[in-house]
Amino acid sequence: MYELTTTQQEQALKDGRIHVGFAHPPLEDKTFSQQCIQQEALIVALLESHPVAQQKSIAVRSLADEFFIVFPHHLEPGLYNQILSLCQQANFSSPKVTQ
Repeated sequence: MYELTTTQQEQALKDGRIHVGFAHPPLEDKTFSQQCIQQEALIVALLESHPVAQQKSIAVRSLADEFFIVFPHHLEPGLYNQILSLCQQANFSSPKVTQ
């Protein structure tokens, strides 16, 4: 059992070091066979005192001025690009990434 990022798993599959991986889509290599086994919601973690923290659903636009902590692009390009796309759809070009 190995703990690897999606990118590392793709390379390990190519190299034959692993036979199965659990990853966040999308995969860069389109030649891999993939099957969704579980869908997870993307969540935001906030202090309880944050103005939108008690809302059941939070509009991405309401986070435009907040600082984000996200996986680096080189470790999780699919997840990073998904977050960037959500920000762009909410009419702000990119999140203010602090870490």
